[in-house]
Amino acid sequence: MQSLSFGQKLSNTLVKIGHKNVFRFCTNLALLRAVMNTAAKVNYPIPSRIARRDFEVSAEGGMLKMIAFGDEQADRVLIYHHGGGYVMGSEHTHGRLAALISERTQSLVLFPLYRLAPDFAPPAQLEDALTCYRYALSLNKPVWLCGESAGGSLSLSLLAQIKAAGLTLPRGTSVFSPCTDWRDRTSAERYANSGEMMLSLNFLRTAHNAMASLADHYQVTPIFGDYHGCTPVQLQVAKTEYLYPDSVAMHALLQHQEVDSELIEFGDVHHAWQLSVGRSREADLSIEHLRVFMAKTA
Repeated sequence: MQSLSFGQKLSNTLVKIGHKNVFRFCTNLALLRAVMNTAAKVNYPIPSRIARRDFEVSAEGGMLKMIAFGDEQADRVLIYHHGGGYVMGSEHTHGRLAALISERTQSLVLFPLYRLAPDFAPPAQLEDALTCYRYALSLNKPVWLCGESAGGSLSLSLLAQIKAAGLTLPRGTSVFSPCTDWRDRTSAERYANSGEMMLSLNFLRTAHNAMASLADHYQVTPIFGDYHGCTPVQLQVAKTEYLYPDSVAMHALLQHQEVDSELIEFGDVHHAWQLSVGRSREADLSIEHLRVFMAKTA
């Protein structure tokens, strides 16, 4: 097995020292969001060379803010749902990743700033994702879904919702370390037995509590979805993550429902390691897997 790149080793160390302690000790959600956004502006600046357009579309809850990254004349569209446990996340924390995905996949990337919990109870997040998807369909281009962590969960729930609504299916769905079961399973024992580098147990519980009202429905918990007849799905996850079993379970469900599902497992990398794209070999490889997946499902 190839050893970790220096960039990934550095990222792992910084996440253990920085992110995990912020998640552990910052229990005020408003403060957590502010701290993470401020740090991200420094650590994850959006490259100025990549085109960006901020706009709004009509949605269930009023107006949905979105960002389009990349060439608007691109012949394909990818919707990127940011992570953050449904309780945080923004263009500051994830805009760099979305922009670089646009560049590396030669796609127009739509980045919806969906409503966050607990400020807005579920299924507000899915409603916003569906609004973004309908907008993407109006562009008359092939569409892919993507996201990491809660954003991966949202992508999978959206796929089930698209099928249930009878809408045109996306060409494919690629998710990074999704949480696929939002029922309260945040046991200290399971956490201790994982090699989780980024997420604290307190943060996991906060996120689960925020989505608890619909945790038994596919609109929050993807493993309750009906995916029969859906287009291919790619799951990427690290074996050391707390959420590793979620991807394994989702892959098994998709295969049982006769969906073309690909499970790609990484080694000793932190949750959402894709944020280090351009800085670590492992993050670059993950985005390359996405690019190849899109090429195969075009």
